[in-house]
Amino acid sequence: MNSDKTTTIAYRCPDCGREIKSEVNIFQLSGNNFYLECGCGKSKLNVSLSHDGKVRLLVPCLACPHAHPYTLSSSMFFSRELFILQCSFSGMDICFIGKPTKVEEALEKSSEELLDLMDSELDEQFGIENQSAMREALTAIEDLAKANEIHCLCSEKGEKPQVAVVIDYDQVILTCKNCNARLVIPAKTNFDANNAIELDRIDLK
Repeated sequence: MNSDKTTTIAYRCPDCGREIKSEVNIFQLSGNNFYLECGCGKSKLNVSLSHDGKVRLLVPCLACPHAHPYTLSSSMFFSRELFILQCSFSGMDICFIGKPTKVEEALEKSSEELLDLMDSELDEQFGIENQSAMREALTAIEDLAKANEIHCLCSEKGEKPQVAVVIDYDQVILTCKNCNARLVIPAKTNFDANNAIELDRIDLK
């Protein structure tokens, strides 16, 4: 068991897709609920320590409209190199607990699996011939979102854009839920993919 009873916990926001990660220790849980909240303000993970020494979590889910409750022993929560919680309905990995490097590796693997899942759904729904172009465009958009380089009218007011992503047949449509600014990014050909990769920021208008 870790002598300092510290671990890293992470989840992916079901609203904006960001990876939210933080260290948590036993002192933060003692007598208080620990909240790990996404910067978009649309989701938060709750961790608490009960009187019987159990760690209770309420984890936002990518697949379900509601969060899922979990209960772990204190030793399992703080001592495992990696422990992954899954959605009981979809089997999707939704929470990652453990050493920082192990959690980071699991998040990266989860991102790849999500992109693969998107590819499968796109192929089934739209019959897209050039899957790699859509995949690379979505990856470029995700990277810019993580770097806070998606801007709109809300940005000028000092507020963070609340971006909704819609995947169409051969394009990705980005829309701010607050100001309704939008941008269509083509994602059909290798030329489209290269254009998306070269973007250093996205401006919704």
